[in-house]
Amino acid sequence: MIQVLICVIFSSIALQAWCAEHIIETATQSTISQTQLIERLQQPALILLGEVHDEPLHHLRRASLIEALAHLNPVVVAEQLEANQHVTYTGQLAQDLMRAGFDQKMWDWALYSPLFSVLEKNKVTLMGGNLSIDAVRGISKQGASAIPEALDEMISQANLTAAGETQLVADLEAGHCGHLPKQYVPNFILAQRARDASMLNTMLDIAHKPVILLAGNGHVRKDYGIPTLLQSSIQTQVSIGFLQLDSLTPDQALAYRQQYDYVWLTGAVNRDDPCAKFKISH
Repeated sequence: MIQVLICVIFSSIALQAWCAEHIIETATQSTISQTQLIERLQQPALILLGEVHDEPLHHLRRASLIEALAHLNPVVVAEQLEANQHVTYTGQLAQDLMRAGFDQKMWDWALYSPLFSVLEKNKVTLMGGNLSIDAVRGISKQGASAIPEALDEMISQANLTAAGETQLVADLEAGHCGHLPKQYVPNFILAQRARDASMLNTMLDIAHKPVILLAGNGHVRKDYGIPTLLQSSIQTQVSIGFLQLDSLTPDQALAYRQQYDYVWLTGAVNRDDPCAKFKISH
């Protein structure tokens, strides 16, 4: 009620963004506050925080969650860094990240800087979990033979459901604007799952909990992401998707229940069609 009154009375740009946001528990479809979400994140050993990579609000909101959990001394694992890379804070954050392998051409530093600054301020341990680009390319070309043995075993013991694989294929094809050749699809599935396995393997190797993952929404999905590899694990987990939506339709609400434990809606945005260059003018 307080938020509604503030939103009615004031109309600044910052408040408009805040008023458009909602956090929804997908199992019950109930809207909860950030304070309630933070309370529910006190216990899980593994906290998976998704993102749309180029959405500044997603990085800011995840930074606020991590800051609120800093008293738990969490370890943060980032998709943006390769496994076995650790960030050593020296007071020069951009250089610290680059020494650990952060690629400012691939990941826009201006977007990620506020997030990593909060980690530095709170002395939160930050390390990488992803496969190298060369390793991902190798799997995309050679298939299972190029997957490290430990990761291959993890993947082979957790097959996707038919629905999960269908959705992953659809998302991979959409990500390539419908131009992903069919013969490449199986290896691309393996490459995606190998990246998930690498990040999970890093998280499970960390004795201290909680471990917080920073990764794209696809990696934290329950239908084909990292949670599918945790089927036999005793580790408690929670998955949060950050979405560029104003609200959920009934069909969306049902679908997201299968994908995340919580969704944080940060408001719809107008985007240029990323596949426009592939479309033929008539």
